Amino acid sequence: MLADLTASTHDADHAAHLLRHAGLVVFDKQDDALDRDLLCTWLADFRKYFALIQHELGCQGIEAQKPFMFNEVCSRLSERYDVRFVQGKGQYSLETMPWKQLIYDVLGVSSKELWHGVVLSRPGAPAQSWHRDSGHLFDQMLPAHAVTIFVPLVEITPQMGRTSFIPQTHLDKQASDKKPHVTPAIPLGSWLAFDSRIVHRGEANFGKEDRPLLYFVYSKEWFRDVNNFPSDKPLFRT
Repeated sequence: MLADLTASTHDADHAAHLLRHAGLVVFDKQDDALDRDLLCTWLADFRKYFALIQHELGCQGIEAQKPFMFNEVCSRLSERYDVRFVQGKGQYSLETMPWKQLIYDVLGVSSKELWHGVVLSRPGAPAQSWHRDSGHLFDQMLPAHAVTIFVPLVEITPQMGRTSFIPQTHLDKQASDKKPHVTPAIPLGSWLAFDSRIVHRGEANFGKEDRPLLYFVYSKEWFRDVNNFPSDKPLFRT
C-alpha cells in the first residue's frame, strides 16, 4: 500500500490525486529532496528557539513533564512538544518550497499558511492516540480545507518512531482506527503531505535521540484554526 502513496513533483496531477483520494502523499524521490544545508539551518533555528522556551518555562515554574498550552508551544503528552513559529517568510515562505504547486492545486492559489512549527518527540515520548488535526466542517463531504507538510529534521530510525496514517479516513466522518494503517519511512531530505482530516498518530520514541519534525500548515483563505493553539495565552510576556 505504501508504494501506492509515493509521487513526484514532476507529476503534479498524480500527486494532487493521491492527496485528494488517499489523504496522504509521500515525496521520497531524489529530485524532490530538500537541500541538506537548509535542513541544518532549520534544525539550528528550532534548537535555538526551543532553548528559549525551556528557559522561560523554567523561569515561570512550569513543569515540562505536565501538559500545558501557550500561544507558542503546547505539550499534551510527556516528552512531546508542539512548537509554533510565526508565519513563514524568507526561507520558510511557500514561494520557495517544492510543494507550492501541490498546495495551489489542492487548496487554490489564494490559500494561506496558518503557521509552521516543529513537533518534538523526545526519548521516552509515548505514542499519541489516533486523531485528526482538523475535523469535518460541514455535513456534506467537501475537498480539503487544510493540508500539512511534514519534514524530518534528522534521520529517523525505527526506534525513534515515525508517524502512522490510516489512508482515506479523511473521506469518512466515522472512520475507525481499526482500519489498516501505514507508517512511511521518510529519509532525511524527503517530505510528505496530508489532509488535516486524516486519522493519524505519532508513534512512541524508544530511541536515545530527539525526533524533531518540521511542519507547515496551509489552508483555504477563509479557514481559521481555533483548536490546536490558544490565541490569548503567550508564554513570552514581553
